[in-house]
Amino acid sequence: MTQLEPTDYSQAERQDIIKALIEAESLLYTNDVYIQGMCLCWTKTAPGVIVDFGKAWVGRAHPLLAPEAAKKYLASVPISPLLRCSKAWWPYLQASFAGWIDWDWEPGLEHHFGSTRASITKDMEEVWRP
Repeated sequence: MTQLEPTDYSQAERQDIIKALIEAESLLYTNDVYIQGMCLCWTKTAPGVIVDFGKAWVGRAHPLLAPEAAKKYLASVPISPLLRCSKAWWPYLQASFAGWIDWDWEPGLEHHFGSTRASITKDMEEVWRP
């Protein structure tokens, strides 16, 4: 996306692109693949290609984390983007996509992923709420 100009896209198109990124990352995470440093390569000829630069691992927690500590991340359980993509949990997102996000983040998450609210449990809140 670094080769694209955010001003070439309407706000609705940019929201769709960011939504696609969140959906892709959430699907990988639900299948216990943790991508660190994910880059969404979005070009006019190949929209929506995910590139991993070797920083992914299988599992919800860092491989060096003790197994007991890793249990809190609820392996194979879908975690709502309302939790995992909140500004509090993913603070670097806005900086990483400067120019692409010019809307209020939390209301945007609620708009696109509000239907997942009922799936949020107390255990999830304990991990992903600051």
